[in-house]
Parts: sequence; C-alpha cells; structure tokens
Amino acid sequence: MLAVNEPVQQRPAVAAAWPGGRRPRVKIVGADGPLFGLLQTWFESSACTVSQRDDEDGAALDLIVIELAFPRQGGVDSIRHVANQHPGVPILVLSSTFLAGIDCCGQVAKALGVDGVLPNPVSRDALLQATRRILPQLA
Repeated sequence: MLAVNEPVQQRPAVAAAWPGGRRPRVKIVGADGPLFGLLQTWFESSACTVSQRDDEDGAALDLIVIELAFPRQGGVDSIRHVANQHPGVPILVLSSTFLAGIDCCGQVAKALGVDGVLPNPVSRDALLQATRRILPQLA
C-alpha cells in the first residue's frame, strides 16, 4: 500500500512521438461515451492523439479502433465502410462477442479483414499491447 505522500508510479508511454515529433493519431468509431472516454484516456496517456471524427486538418490517421456489438452480423459492412474511407489505415475491432483468449492478429482478424481484434471489456495493457503489435513502430 502506498503512503499518502508517496508518488504513484507512472506507466511508461508507448512512445513519446513518431518521427518528426508527431504523435500517433487514433480514431475511435462506434464507442459509447464512457468507452470512448476510457479508450481516450488510455491512448492519450500513451502519447497518442484521439478523436471520434475525421480531423479537418487532413492529418493522416495511424490506427482506427472500432467497437462492434456483432461483427459477423452486419458489422463487416461497418468495417468495410470505415476501411474504404481510410485505405491503408490499420483497424482494431473490439467486441463483447470475442472470447478472452482470442489471438489479436489471428484467424478471426483475418476473416474480418482487419489488423486486430480484442474482447470487450478490454484491459489497458491488452489494448496497448495490441496497438504495439499492430503498429510495431510504437514499440
């Protein structure tokens, strides 16, 4: 247990910035307010910039996180729509229908045509580990 005046140990950031001093840009799609707030906090504490909409400044996205209730029942259309809007941007899908032991970049991700999948609820560590796996330049 920490003493009252003992500092809380900070978790290390994933990366201070990408080359040229740019912070990785993450767009979150389909998350309700509380989930968006949680994901935003976790990504921003790891030196990322987060939004729910396309930025007007035209800056490139580095990762899109999509929360889907049922990826195989209409969710594939949502994934395709987002992928078509942002060609080449890696996509990570969160869903409560994925089982806890799922391989982030395994067969389910390949079947959905995305870079990674995670069960929701997700832990901060699992989210950031998947982000590092999908975007190795963050490691």
